[in-house]
Amino acid sequence: MMNRKYINKLFIFLTAIFVFSYFPIEGMAATIFNVIKGNLLFGIESKDNMQGVAYANGFYYVSFDIGKGYGVIRKYTKTGILVQQSPPLLIGHSSEIDYREKNGNFYVSNGGGTNPTKITEVNFNTENPYVVQTIDLSYLGNAALVAVDNYSDTLVVHTAANNKANPTINIIDFNGKLVNKFSIKNQGVPQGIAVNNSIIYYYTNNKITLINYSGQVIGTVRIWQPGESEGIAIEQEGSDASVVYGYNKSNRLLKVDINDIHKIMTQ
Repeated sequence: MMNRKYINKLFIFLTAIFVFSYFPIEGMAATIFNVIKGNLLFGIESKDNMQGVAYANGFYYVSFDIGKGYGVIRKYTKTGILVQQSPPLLIGHSSEIDYREKNGNFYVSNGGGTNPTKITEVNFNTENPYVVQTIDLSYLGNAALVAVDNYSDTLVVHTAANNKANPTINIIDFNGKLVNKFSIKNQGVPQGIAVNNSIIYYYTNNKITLINYSGQVIGTVRIWQPGESEGIAIEQEGSDASVVYGYNKSNRLLKVDINDIHKIMTQ
């Protein structure tokens, strides 16, 4: 027969598995079934404060907060070669970036739990990228993240009272008009947002939450990586799609097939 000491240890072990499987904790793998590893795309030599990630026309675009309200955007090849950099732009914390197919410009959220929401349009189709306009959405709150839904040609903007509050996902047209919105429970510190086929991929520390346009959380996946989560993008090549996500310390981009996320996500 098993002695009492062994039974107690077994009970503690099984209880721990149950707790971590059903009660997610920020920054930890909530279950052993829904963890993605991802493949390293490349490391980024710069030690600047990396924030947002976008993909467009075969290149990766990464936004960096360089302080005092300014940021820079850097363009990389698929092997991580830096091919272009913007001058310092008044784009704030530069929390997230995405690409609009209709006009070829990028949209950058300022971000930060205490900063009122602003989305800045940047023309990168020139030797000296520049700010086209800034859309003031401060009435929506703080903690901005931005994605572009190129199918509906709208902005998908994450806002919240602060980084720990329940977030609201706002659908905005390019004139700044609110089209729709819905709120979800807090998923962790906001780090990135992307859209594909009417599904929102919401990135918090070590976790991606999938949300539909009805405001329903349809699944989550966890990530095991050192450092802090920073920015997310969809890489679409024909019918193939991947999720690209960033981490700092050291700065790097990773990639996972979007179908793998849907296969292992838990509700």
